[in-house]
Amino acid sequence: MQKKYLVGLLCAAVVLAVSAKAEEFMSRPPNAGPGECWCLFEIPAVYKTVTEQVCDRPASCTYEEIPAVNETRTRKVCVSPESCTTENIPAVYETRTRKVCCQPESCRKIPIPAEYRDESYQVCVKPESCTTETIPAVYKEEAYQVCVKPCSYTTEKIPAVFKEESYQVCVKPASCTTEKIPAVFETRTRKVCAKPASCTYETIPAVFKDESYQVCVKPASCVKHPVPAVFETRSRRVCCKPESCRTETIPAVYKDEAYQVCVKPQSCVKHPIPAVFKDEAYTVCVKPACKRRIDIPATMKTIEKQCLVCPARKEWRRTECHPGQPAIQTEPRKAGSGEIKNSDQPTEASFRAF
Repeated sequence: MQKKYLVGLLCAAVVLAVSAKAEEFMSRPPNAGPGECWCLFEIPAVYKTVTEQVCDRPASCTYEEIPAVNETRTRKVCVSPESCTTENIPAVYETRTRKVCCQPESCRKIPIPAEYRDESYQVCVKPESCTTETIPAVYKEEAYQVCVKPCSYTTEKIPAVFKEESYQVCVKPASCTTEKIPAVFETRTRKVCAKPASCTYETIPAVFKDESYQVCVKPASCVKHPVPAVFETRSRRVCCKPESCRTETIPAVYKDEAYQVCVKPQSCVKHPIPAVFKDEAYTVCVKPACKRRIDIPATMKTIEKQCLVCPARKEWRRTECHPGQPAIQTEPRKAGSGEIKNSDQPTEASFRAF
């Protein structure tokens, strides 16, 4: 919040300084010599009339409705659908004899105990391993270049150039209580870096020398000597024939019983009744309704408007000292400033001598 307040104060100070410069320029002509009379002329703005075409009504389009075309056609319509009458014929039954299972077949399980025997197998008492024999590495000498002093740069410092400038610093910021206390400012001087410090780089080549070092021709390795595993014989019980059971079949028991069988199922006889049709008229759309697009071109019109060629301004001109008479320019105008017109009127009624 305080930072924004300081920025606002600085902007206000810049605006006041610019307005003060402008007021000073307008109150006194530039390069006024002693004993000269100057008059401040107010030169009005210059306008010119420009003619241009403007679109009065943009291009558009309308749509014309085209009605659909229908025609009448004839088709057959079913008045009474085809049907049939049903005549029921009763079913015919007879009595027959069949065997019925009174007690289903079953079985009884007789358990047979399992049989075991002894067998031998090998157990690993000590697993297979290997011993390691170290073979030393072989080295040979060879020469190569080693960078004794790497490539570098020397830095030449160019001192910064400073200049003094004045700016306003807020000593006491404005605060807000029941009574407004304006901020207090004081003018301080500080150094501003006009040209920052820099440095130049000078390349210094690297310096090399020859030195000897050892290169591994054959790296260190090891030879493995296998040590065979040690086995011993142990005994355990193995199941030769697992426990099982024998099934004894018990035959099923049957008896005779009577039941009815449908010799001829119930049926029906259908007598067909033909359908009845009649002709009726219906409407068919031969061509559907649509729209036809009619384009309306855009309408243009010519207008005139005023364009600013040269804005109004004020200009100091040196004149002869004749109070009470119209101002007369005594020195020629500079190139590009234009000629004096009757519309150039001084803003002050009296002359001002310097």
